[in-house]
Amino acid sequence: MDAQQEKDEKKIIKISVRNLVEFILREGDIDNRHGRTASPEAMWEGRPYHVCLNRYIHLTLGELADIQARRFPDREAVVDSLAGVRLTYREVKRRSDGLAKGLMHIGILKGDHVAVIMDNCWENVVTKIAIEKTGAVIVNLNIHEKKDMLECLLHRADVKAVILKQGIKNREHMDMFYQISPELKEAVPGRIYAPRLPLLRHVIVTDQERPRSCAWQFEKLMELGMSMGDSLLKERMKAVRPFDDATIIHTSGTSGV
Repeated sequence: MDAQQEKDEKKIIKISVRNLVEFILREGDIDNRHGRTASPEAMWEGRPYHVCLNRYIHLTLGELADIQARRFPDREAVVDSLAGVRLTYREVKRRSDGLAKGLMHIGILKGDHVAVIMDNCWENVVTKIAIEKTGAVIVNLNIHEKKDMLECLLHRADVKAVILKQGIKNREHMDMFYQISPELKEAVPGRIYAPRLPLLRHVIVTDQERPRSCAWQFEKLMELGMSMGDSLLKERMKAVRPFDDATIIHTSGTSGV
C-alpha cells in the first residue's frame, strides 16, 4: 500500500466513525432509566454494533469509580499519609465493592440514609463510593458537631446507619451516641433500639482496637462483603439512576447555599 492509499483509507475510517456518531445522535433514543443517548444497533462497514454514548452527568459515582478502575487499574488513586495507606483504582474498587456488599448484607436498601462522620482518610473515600453503589444516600455530618446538634441532624435526616471514625480531633463520637441513647450500650450489631433516633438501625466504626458492642467493625464488614459474590451488587447498581438523590449536606448558611 502506497502513501496515498494509506491516507485515503484513514480518511474513509475517519468518515465512517463520524457517520456512525452522527447516526447515533440522529437515530438514537433516550434510555429512560439513565437518560443516555443510545442506539439499539448501528451498521458500520457491514457489521452491527451496539453503541452507547455517555456523558459524565449520566454516570453515578459508583459507575465512575468502576470506569477508572478499568481504565487505570494500577494508577494511584488515594494517598492517606497519616494512615500510611496508598490505594490504586483497582484497590478502591475492590474495597468499595466489598463494603457495598457488606452494607447490603446488613440491610441497607436503595434510598436509605447513611450518615458519615469522618475526616479526610482512605475510609472516607471508600465509604462514600460504597454507599453510592448501594443506591443509599450519603448524609455528610461535620466532625465538630456537638451532641445536641448531632442528635437533631440525625433525626431530621432520617438516618438508618452511621459510619464513623473514632477519635477524630480527640472527640469520641460514640460517647455522644451513648449520651443521646444510653440503650446503645446494651445493644448488639443489627439489633439497635434508640428511642431518640427511631430509624437508626446500624452503627459502623473504623477502629479495630476499640470495638463497641453495638457496632459493626468497618474492615470486618468490608471483608465479609469481599467474600460474597458480585451478582446482587451488579443488580443493585443497575437500579441506581444518575438523577437519584446522592447526598444530603447540612450547612450553617454562611456560604449562602
